[in-house]
Formats: sequence, C-alpha cells, structure tokens
Amino acid sequence: MLARIPEDGPYGLAVACLWLLGVRPRELVHGIRIRVTPDGVVLAAVRGAKVRDVDGEPPRGQPWRKIAVQAGPGAELPLARLQRAVAHSDSGELTVAVPDARRLCDAIRAASRRALPRHSYVVTPYSFRHAWSADAKAAAGKEVSSAAASGTAAAAPMDDVSLALGHASAVSRRHYGTRRQGCEGIVLLGVLAARPLRGRQSSLQIRPPPGALQAASPGHVVP
Repeated sequence: MLARIPEDGPYGLAVACLWLLGVRPRELVHGIRIRVTPDGVVLAAVRGAKVRDVDGEPPRGQPWRKIAVQAGPGAELPLARLQRAVAHSDSGELTVAVPDARRLCDAIRAASRRALPRHSYVVTPYSFRHAWSADAKAAAGKEVSSAAASGTAAAAPMDDVSLALGHASAVSRRHYGTRRQGCEGIVLLGVLAARPLRGRQSSLQIRPPPGALQAASPGHVVP
C-alpha cells in the first residue's frame, strides 16, 4: 500500500497517520499535529470527529485527544515517513491534513486495487483503523520493549484504547478489531482526552507516559 501511495504525494503522510494512529478520515481534514521523539515515539494531537452534545443524552466522542504511539514490527516504513517530514520542519512538528475525506478514501481504495489485484477485499481508511485497534488491544497492559523507556514499558490499558480511538464510551471499541487479530504492530503508550470514558473498567482515568504527551503541542486542538 505504501509503495502505491508516494511519500511526496498528497496522501503520503496521511496514510502513515492512518497506519500509526488509527484516526478517522474526517480527523485528517481537521489536521493532525505530529511530533516524533528522538527514540521514535509518535506524539499526535487530534481534533475529534463524530462528536455530539445533546441535552439529556450522554456526550458522544472526544472533542480532542493526544496520543503517544510506538511503532512495532512492520510499522517501520510509515514511521520513517513521519520522521523525515518532521526533520524537514523548522518547528520540529508538522500538521498532516487532507482537503477532502472522500478523496482520501478514493485514493486508498485505488491503491488497494493496484497493490492487491487478486483480492476481493478493498482496503479503506477504516481498514487501518480496525487494524490499529486490534494491534493496540493485543499489546494493552503488556510489558513491551521501548526505546523511550530505555528498556521496557507498560502499554496503555484496554480502556485507554477507547480514548485513543476518540470514543466516550468503552462499549464502542468492540466494533474495532479484536485482540486475537492484533500483532502488536503499534503499541499505545499513553493518551490524554477531553472527556472521561463511560463504562471504564479500570480506576485510572488517564495514564500518559511521564512528560511525553505534555510535549505534544496541542495548538488549535485543545481549547
């Protein structure tokens, strides 16, 4: 898929964000602010989509979230794309955005047909989101090797996967990948979100890695 979506094309960085961050196509229209630490941890500030506030109903979605992700086996190429882009930025961070979610979807579908001509399944941006969720669930709560921690670090617990997906309810994550489908291609290290998670199983509301998420400048994302 990456070979069919040129790095210097209009969707070259967008596909890397889909892969590493599991974001929605509409969130890429808002623009996602990215930093990459020297040890390869991707810090992202995301303005949420599918956010709804109606009197008398529980709020839906996260207006904003910040996540820290470590690339696992097989995710080296999209990580390298973001690293190169950040390295060419004067500020040390960049905003990845696309003008139209539907055109992004069309580009991903076309690349899928070129990359997998004999397969009936066609990859969409949400295919990356499902895969991201499965990988994050597979790693959730485990001790993983981490350059950021100079040894091992605990991946974020399962409920934090919900926050990182932009959900306000723990129930919603069941629609996105399963632990058995995951291969730890990414590891969620921490998350900060605008709202607490309804139906959260753990007593810990938010567990960011020390100092890491605070370093991701929220800019226009956080009020």
